[in-house]
Amino acid sequence: MKDSYDRYYYLTSCGAPYERTEQWLSFFRKIADHIVEDIDPGTVLDIGCAKGFLVEALRDKGVEAYGIDISEYAINQVREDIREYCSVGSILKPFERRYDLIITIEVMEHLTPEEGKRAIENLCHHTDDILFTSTPHDFKEATHLNVQPPEYWAEIFARYGFIRDIDYDATYITDHAMRFSHTRKKLPAIIRDYERKNYIISLENKKLREMSLEIRDTLSNQYNQIEKLTKVNEEIKTKLARTRDLEQALSDRDEELSRVLSTNTELRSHYRAMSAERDNLQIILKTLQDHYHALSAERENLQTNLNTLQDHYQTLSAERENLQTNLNTLQDHYHAMSAERNSYLNKNIELESELIEYKKSLFIRLIFKLRRITHIRR
Repeated sequence: MKDSYDRYYYLTSCGAPYERTEQWLSFFRKIADHIVEDIDPGTVLDIGCAKGFLVEALRDKGVEAYGIDISEYAINQVREDIREYCSVGSILKPFERRYDLIITIEVMEHLTPEEGKRAIENLCHHTDDILFTSTPHDFKEATHLNVQPPEYWAEIFARYGFIRDIDYDATYITDHAMRFSHTRKKLPAIIRDYERKNYIISLENKKLREMSLEIRDTLSNQYNQIEKLTKVNEEIKTKLARTRDLEQALSDRDEELSRVLSTNTELRSHYRAMSAERDNLQIILKTLQDHYHALSAERENLQTNLNTLQDHYQTLSAERENLQTNLNTLQDHYHAMSAERNSYLNKNIELESELIEYKKSLFIRLIFKLRRITHIRR
């Protein structure tokens, strides 16, 4: 079995790799501090000392400490100046001397049940004070042959007159560490001490339960408040999201309004330009209307003249019948008058044609201007 505790074991089976690191050295320095301060032993034996970290920590504090371990590999790793105080040995064999304190950390679970009982008997024959710890729950490790709860070991120690010191807190080693001391107390005194400790623990548990209930009520209230606050927070988030949407909508509206205002400004500028153009067109229209009225008056005068000429023509026709006899004489004069009349009529017709064309052109331009003004106003 001792061959199992080689380098591979110490690298893989002790939690963190069991090497000379600050983690392990500080752990054993803390244990040494408690031992010196609480117990102040003159001589100490560390059984299962492995690489001697606790022995060197105690030696550094002036304690006469020794160590034994079944692993030759581990003993060979002990610090050079401490190596003479550590040796390969078994917890099952009698020791050379008695010690003020014997320490065994996580050793008993590596023995069979029968070996464990023999080992405890051996411990009890060589000291009156024992710091003891053996895991009650690590069943996975292959070298653990006898994993037992604390009361199992306490019963075996009691057979040899060693009673657990219920007032000593050894949890600086492990949560399940215990201190056993040889006692000559009678059973009533031992029961009295256990009942006292039991009362204190029971009272402490009661207070802790009450505190636990108070904390639970407080947590329940806080949880309810958190739920309410969560709902309020969700509502706030929803409102914030809506607010952001509204802000975005307002921003979009502002941009749209800016575009509309810009367009409106352009339209106003265009409207002013169109208004000025309209005023100019109105002036032109007034001028055209005046000119049209003048042309109309002129046309009426021409019409009057035309009527007069027509009346004269009719008179001449009547006279022509009366003066048929004088026609030959007056023919030359008549031809001259007819030619002059025809020339006048041609001119009159040309003037009327020009006037009609001018009126048409003026009317078309006026309609085109009016349509543009109407389209702009829309």
